[in-house]
Amino acid sequence: MIKRFIPLLAVLLVACGNNGNPLDNFDANGNQQTDSCIGVDCGAHAFCAVGPQGPICVCERGLALKSGACEEPLDKGPCKGLVCAGNGVCRVAEDGTAVCFCGAGYNSVGTKCVVDEEPSSPCANVDCSGHGFCVLTPSNEALCICDVGYLSDGEDCISAPCQGVTCSGHGSCEIDYRNEASCLCEDGFISEGSNCLELCVVSCEGRECGPDGCEGVCGPGCGDDVCQENGLCPAVLGDCLNGWCLIPAGTFSMGSFEDEACRRPNEGPVHSVTITRSFFMKQTEVTQLEWVSLMGNNPSKYATPYALGVQRPDFWPVDQVNWYDAVHYANALSTLEGFETCYTITDCEGVPGKAPKNCTVTFNGLDCEGYRLPTEAEWEYATRAETTTAYWIGDNIGDGGEQVCGHGDPLGVLLPLAAWYGHNSGLITHVVKQLKPNPWGLYDVHGNAGEWVNDWWDEEYYATCDEGCIDPLGPETGSFRVYRGGSSASDANELRSAYRDRKSPNSYSSTLGFRLVRSVVP
Repeated sequence: MIKRFIPLLAVLLVACGNNGNPLDNFDANGNQQTDSCIGVDCGAHAFCAVGPQGPICVCERGLALKSGACEEPLDKGPCKGLVCAGNGVCRVAEDGTAVCFCGAGYNSVGTKCVVDEEPSSPCANVDCSGHGFCVLTPSNEALCICDVGYLSDGEDCISAPCQGVTCSGHGSCEIDYRNEASCLCEDGFISEGSNCLELCVVSCEGRECGPDGCEGVCGPGCGDDVCQENGLCPAVLGDCLNGWCLIPAGTFSMGSFEDEACRRPNEGPVHSVTITRSFFMKQTEVTQLEWVSLMGNNPSKYATPYALGVQRPDFWPVDQVNWYDAVHYANALSTLEGFETCYTITDCEGVPGKAPKNCTVTFNGLDCEGYRLPTEAEWEYATRAETTTAYWIGDNIGDGGEQVCGHGDPLGVLLPLAAWYGHNSGLITHVVKQLKPNPWGLYDVHGNAGEWVNDWWDEEYYATCDEGCIDPLGPETGSFRVYRGGSSASDANELRSAYRDRKSPNSYSSTLGFRLVRSVVP
């Protein structure tokens, strides 16, 4: 057999052939062709392949062409003979030195690949009793985040916080955001740990301020009424029925005086406001269960048990609702219960519960018999419930005379008894109706979820009413809508009865909800 010698190419190709046997090829006409590598001798460490121009010889991997033969490269430089562990490769740096580029799980240390050494995690051997997972605290300590129905005890999960909790037979046990047992009590009872205690009834008629049978203080002239531990006598708690409280018509001083601690200029001047119509106000903020039952979706941030660490979020305020969501809900509830609707809503972009935007809304007036948002004046009137202090539950001056404006130590101020805010909330909303109601039976008017009201916002609006107003509706137009009450993420100053703020009606927040009212129409 005649051997043919072909110039070597120092290129690695995949040879097409069957270990030196002729290949069966066919031309365009179907004629069998003979393998063109037959008789080609590429020498040691090389093999023949068919290239575009005919047969070529290529060197085996790792060899280079040298004087027509396949041999080791002349000089590998600093990397010659260097092996980098862990699938690393050697490369020559700009300064001419060898450096190992290392694979996963190794660190490059000059000409070596060194196995990573991971420090032992405090969570390494913590299994949380099989009912949770381990996380590290900011102090690098193990902490178990437990499944619903289990309570974290450091590196263990203890089962069933509600087991054995009867709530004194006047409520149901729920697992709160701390994964602890909490009683959701019936009307007329208040939650105290794992018990539901009946509101204490005492006669205050003709008494001076001082201790009473409820271990509280009755104010002078409170009459024969229900006296709470906080010293207030909510005379009309009996006027709340099926979650709605009757707010009587009357006159009050709206806004804050210049000497009120933590006030803002837009809260003045203080002016007289007369509310000529009695109205029903929802005893709590609209809950997630109420929203879902009527609207069929849930926009709330804390809409799942996982987000809250509780069995169910039904009794948390609905949140992430904008102003347009609130008036849509009001109309839907009016329709459901056979009342006329109080808003004409057109031209919305989007649907309720999905952040509807830029709606055209016309309010049909205070004589509308259906459900609506309270006016700003109605909201403050109902919240104050004939009190004149910073909060319905008392003032915002600490035991030592300090102004309490933030979310730190309340210094003796009673606000934590009535409100979820930055001091005690964990910065999330809570089950409604867990703290103390105001004298007219309303829960969470301070804190928990902020509350949309009906009015447009005007920083200077109170100046137009400094001589007194009757049933004010607020400015006729504006860019922002008012919300009141502060929230679970607020400082104490933002929960004051006079505090007012605003947002675009398109805006929503995880700490913003609403409650409704309905005029008592003759």
